[in-house]
Amino acid sequence: MASILGLLLVVFCISLFVFFGLAFPLWCVVDCATSRSHSLKSKPLWILMVIFIPLLGSIVYSSWVAHSPLLNKIGQCLAIAFAVVLFGGGVIYYK
Repeated sequence: MASILGLLLVVFCISLFVFFGLAFPLWCVVDCATSRSHSLKSKPLWILMVIFIPLLGSIVYSSWVAHSPLLNKIGQCLAIAFAVVLFGGGVIYYK
């Protein structure tokens, strides 16, 4: 039983890594590249930010700039979770 739970945990962690490390930033890049609301000056900057700083860049882009409503909601939830983890870590560290 413990080995099955361990295997499920490993599969879950790998799927989270694939989503947040590859699929989510790629989704942000595609959204930015296909969006008509961004100017020609801002598109390359956002794309470079998401490519070179994938986690932070994709969270910032998807939270405030994304064209897709679903991407925007996911980004807002991730931004809140990221802030809670950072704040919680700071509280635990300085306690």
